Amino acid sequence: MDRCAVLVDAGYVLAAAANVVSGDPGRPGVEVDYPGLVTALTERAAAETGLPVLRVYWYDAAPATGPTREQRALRVLDGLKLRLGKLVRRDDGKFEQKGVDTFLHADLTGLARKRAVADVVLVSGDEDLLHAVEEAQEYGTRIHLWGAASDYNQSIELVAAVDKSMLLSEEWLKPYVWVKAPPVPLGDAECGPPKAEAGHGVEQAKPSHKVFPSPLDMPQRLLHPTETPKSPLANSRFPKLWQVTSPTQRFLDAEENKNMGRAEPIDVGRAYVKRWMARATEAERRRLTEWTATWTWVPHDLDPDLLRFANDLGIDTWEAELEPIKHELRAGFLDGLKKWREQHGDMAGPATEAENAHVPAPQAPPIEADHPGSQPSPSPGAAGSSH
Repeated sequence: MDRCAVLVDAGYVLAAAANVVSGDPGRPGVEVDYPGLVTALTERAAAETGLPVLRVYWYDAAPATGPTREQRALRVLDGLKLRLGKLVRRDDGKFEQKGVDTFLHADLTGLARKRAVADVVLVSGDEDLLHAVEEAQEYGTRIHLWGAASDYNQSIELVAAVDKSMLLSEEWLKPYVWVKAPPVPLGDAECGPPKAEAGHGVEQAKPSHKVFPSPLDMPQRLLHPTETPKSPLANSRFPKLWQVTSPTQRFLDAEENKNMGRAEPIDVGRAYVKRWMARATEAERRRLTEWTATWTWVPHDLDPDLLRFANDLGIDTWEAELEPIKHELRAGFLDGLKKWREQHGDMAGPATEAENAHVPAPQAPPIEADHPGSQPSPSPGAAGSSH
């Protein structure tokens, strides 16, 4: 049958989208335009596959009290079939979904076995679906795997098994997911604009759509008399390793990573920068070599990616007492980059004015509480010396 179906693991896609807009994968902290998101997924699936969409299957878990308000609203959307598992509390107090993967597995294989669709768009990243994907492919169904914002939340084996994979970018997700506005205290109810008295003025027309606050609406923090304004950190200066790595190369990396299970942190840092430099553009390589020729720390946007890379290889980098391991990783990064400069010289010379026009000046990293994304002050081992 020349149709396609869209199977959406709601827990996966909404956690990834929440992480994009708020930095926290917690779903309660965000608002979601469910009709808009479902419509956008349907239209994109039709465009990517070239086939009409049979329907969207939406998989989620309901609490013990029954479906939530959002789930009840989803249930009546045209062209959507809601599949609800159960949300149960584990012994450690955390919640876990039960039955969701079972529904998804049954629908994926059932649609393929009954020849109901020719293509399936699977929005998920769970490796538990690998066998269902391979079974559906045996019936001739093509599987398109869509990730959300980052491939770190997808199984590399699942990516390698499907027929085609792609990522829904941050820009694509943000119109449908936004940070939930904080509640207004009751005491502030009288602080709004004064009401027009009877016979004076005209009542202002209510907007036809819901208006959400933007960062520009937030009050600006006043500087202390001894402070000076800080230039913005270069957080978008360099792409992360996964952004310059193709799905095929990620699978090859996974095979190579098996041989790095016992690697020292400093060697892992060298491996990260070696891969990054081999896959980045010439302009990106030049900017990074110029950065570390002057500044003795890993750039702010690559540092958490380096720690995550090491964590995927079995090196724990999240605990506060493991700070020496982080320093070794960063030292390996800087040492690997130093060796690259020695082998390749000054690349292609200094960056052009056009390349530097949008790049803010480097700034020393702030000293913050330990966090996967925070950058402590450089240690003697992180200054680029080889170990």
